[in-house]
Formats: sequence, structure tokens, C-alpha cells
Amino acid sequence: MKILHIVELDKKKGKVHLENGEAFALYLGEIKKYQLKEGMELEEDVYQEIVYDLLEKRARERMLYLLRDTDKTEKQIREKLMAGNYPKTAVEAAILFGKTHHYIDDRRYAEEFIRTRGSKLSRKELEYKLMQKGISKEICQEVYELAQEEGLQEEAAIERLLQKKNVNFSEITPEEKQKIYAYFMRKGFSYDSILKKVNEFESRDT
Repeated sequence: MKILHIVELDKKKGKVHLENGEAFALYLGEIKKYQLKEGMELEEDVYQEIVYDLLEKRARERMLYLLRDTDKTEKQIREKLMAGNYPKTAVEAAILFGKTHHYIDDRRYAEEFIRTRGSKLSRKELEYKLMQKGISKEICQEVYELAQEEGLQEEAAIERLLQKKNVNFSEITPEEKQKIYAYFMRKGFSYDSILKKVNEFESRDT
């Protein structure tokens, strides 16, 4: 496989273009180490070492770094790795590793996205934003419908507990009201569901 071009990206890295259309970035020291030059034939064993040993490992480490602070979708990770000039083989290997070990999980991403933004955006807006991030329409629909079902079950549980407490919201102090919020939060209910049901009970009592 012939090397067509080697283009210097910056003071540290260069991009190697092969005749099969593949390209990847290496440190200038690595280009020198492998004695890569334009027009030369890249031996298969050297190609295997660069792509499968060196760059797959580097792409995997980059993938983990990108996920260090916030969850990202498969599409977002793939775009970041491609922008980092990793070869497609290394990118797909890193993606597979991430999905196998659940570092990348589009369903989990969608669940968290809908949980945190579901009260602020319509279903159409949620699905549009998720699909822009590469989440399939099927996952968007399934996760949204499940979240709605779980939300209704949660609200029903909060209502039963409020009825059991027999609180008259027209008579309690703000401090007592905060204690009610704290009680439900400790039980693991979402703030949005608590707020919705407390407001309903409060409107009945006033």
C-alpha cells in the first residue's frame, strides 16, 4: 500500500494519506521512527502495527477522555474521533469497546436527557434534539413513552402518600411545606413530580 502524501498538521503531528483513501495522524517522531515517506510502499506488518496496535489504543484512550466529564452519544464520539484524524478502523474499534463496556450507551443518554429536560420541552422538541445527537427515532419514542408511564406511576404514589399524610396546605407554614418536599426527595421521587402533585393539592385546599 503506497503512501501518497504526508501533510504536517502542526509542530507535533503529521497526516499520512494512503492510496486506498485512508488517512491517519501520527506524531512527527512516529513518522520518523517508522521511516514513512511520500511515494514509499507501506509494508503490511508496519501498517498493522500503526493502525491496530498504536492508533486503536490511542483512539480508545481518547474516547474515554471525551466521556470523562459528560455522557456522549455514539455519533458525537465518532465525530470527535474522526475530527482527531484517527483511521476509520481505529474509530470503529474504539466505539465497539465503548458500547461493549457501556461507556457509550445511547439509550442511557436518552433516558437522562428526557429525565432532566422533559418538563421544559415538548415531546417533538425532545425527539428532535436527541435525533440531532444521533439517537434513533425508535429509541427516542421508547424512552419517552416509558418515562411518561413511570412519571404517571410516580405521581400516583406521591398522591397516595399525600392523602395518607392528610395535609391541609392552606394551614401549613412555608417551613412545613419544605419538610414535605424534603420527605419526598429522600424517598427518591423527582422534584418535578413532587412539585406537580403538591401544587395540585395546594390548589384544592386554597
